[in-house]
Amino acid sequence: MDSVSEFKNFYREKGIEELQCESNHWKSNLAFLEKELTFLKIVLDANIFNDSISNLSEILELFKKELVELNDNRVNLLDCVSFHIEHLERKKHYNKPNCNQFYVEIHKKLDYDVLVLFEESNMIKQRLFEFIEGTLI
Repeated sequence: MDSVSEFKNFYREKGIEELQCESNHWKSNLAFLEKELTFLKIVLDANIFNDSISNLSEILELFKKELVELNDNRVNLLDCVSFHIEHLERKKHYNKPNCNQFYVEIHKKLDYDVLVLFEESNMIKQRLFEFIEGTLI
């Protein structure tokens, strides 16, 4: 079986309960990301950086702006995931035939969006950690 077929079958074989479980996991991770972003904002606002760094305030403001944008994307995605969870719950209770594929397609899109958001988050956090490591007093 080629990899494209395996990818398609990976989602086809999942039931509603499995989609719900995965969606709830995303929701939990997105909620925790809010705590991480809030903490990083507090760190950026703290007076812990070496003042001799040129353009320090501009660099800090750029990081803060990235964190705000990331959080906005997180909130939008969390809303989509929550909406998806509600729809899966209704689907489970009313069990309408022939609409599983619709939910699977939405789930695949959300899976991709969550993956992209967390990859973006990891890149921003890595750059921020490297910056902080080199600039602490």
